[in-house]
Amino acid sequence: MSERQQNNWTQEALNSIIGAFDLLMRDEQGLQKFNFSADGFWRSFGAIVLIAPIYLFAVNTDWNAALGSGPSNHSALKSLISLCILWVGWPIIALYLLRALSCEKYYARYITVFNWTTVIGVVFMAIPSVLLKVGLATPQAAVFLSNMLLFLMLYFEWYITSKTLATPMGLSAAIVSADFAVSLIVSTILG
Repeated sequence: MSERQQNNWTQEALNSIIGAFDLLMRDEQGLQKFNFSADGFWRSFGAIVLIAPIYLFAVNTDWNAALGSGPSNHSALKSLISLCILWVGWPIIALYLLRALSCEKYYARYITVFNWTTVIGVVFMAIPSVLLKVGLATPQAAVFLSNMLLFLMLYFEWYITSKTLATPMGLSAAIVSADFAVSLIVSTILG
């Protein structure tokens, strides 16, 4: 990647993350900060570079040991494989799901925003792990906060799904539920 391409991607990433934050604040104008071209769609998959280290930190917090129920069998390799499967798998599943639901018209816009907003979601989901590791939260408080943030991020995903796909609330909730189910299945299989 040339320096110019790197600068373009960095600027696009910054604009997209600012747009994602705007959406988190329920400012629909944040959608204007995303690149909805074909190149922008494909470049949004580069967000995994920002997500992977934070994701690996967050998911490899040993909650079982922290709560006194013994060590878990998490591994960084399994977590990285899980992330890669979800990063590629959900867009493929979403394409077929949206086609089946006759709402694929804005698929590329949905995936572009979904990819970039995942950066914010992963940062938020890492907060309980950070608080636990630095001793600012008890394991129980960190788990409680983690569950609260999960609900917040599911709401955020519902919001961006409804805004990018222009789907009714119930249909948007079903799409988010499908994504959540896919995530649970992958994490269950990979342990």
